[in-house]
Amino acid sequence: MNMVKFALKDKTAKTVIVFGLICFFTIFLRVYHFSDWLRFNSDQARDAGIVRDMIENNNVPLLGPIAGGTLFQLGPAFYYFQFVGAKLFGVMPDKMAYGDLLFGILSVPLAFFLFLRYFKKNTSLMLAALYATSFFAVQYSRFAWNPNFSVCFSFIRFLCSRMRKAIKFLGLLQLEFLWESVCNCTHFFCLGCRLPFF
Repeated sequence: MNMVKFALKDKTAKTVIVFGLICFFTIFLRVYHFSDWLRFNSDQARDAGIVRDMIENNNVPLLGPIAGGTLFQLGPAFYYFQFVGAKLFGVMPDKMAYGDLLFGILSVPLAFFLFLRYFKKNTSLMLAALYATSFFAVQYSRFAWNPNFSVCFSFIRFLCSRMRKAIKFLGLLQLEFLWESVCNCTHFFCLGCRLPFF
């Protein structure tokens, strides 16, 4: 009881508790009935067939999904993430979507730390809570769609750009390469989002 009273009085403890609750609801809203409520369209059926072929016949694609309304093919990183889920948990559509689920969950705490760079602590917590419970953020975490990864990796990149003084030059180049490699494999839009680190 005394620990609870102390936690409610201490500002840092309050922040940790609220942040923990946000993370709890983030996970709950995305994991609850994940397999039953997974969104699955014709594109996802095509992707599942490609990943199944990767596992059963070792046919590794060198190109990814076709960007909507174009003949331009993105990079294959999206298929590789799905491959990991299917390889570890089984060749089922919901298992292939575990990467989207994982990065959807990780994007919320990353968003909070990004908000802290610009806003006060309480405002950052409120924005993180809004993002955690956003219908669209929850819905797309339950949807195996190639642009979903770009949100998480973009947050990582922007966080690193704000902490450039604390990260060595070589580390920045490696993170830049990682972001370019993954994000450009997820959506056409990311090609125009190359804000410099420096």
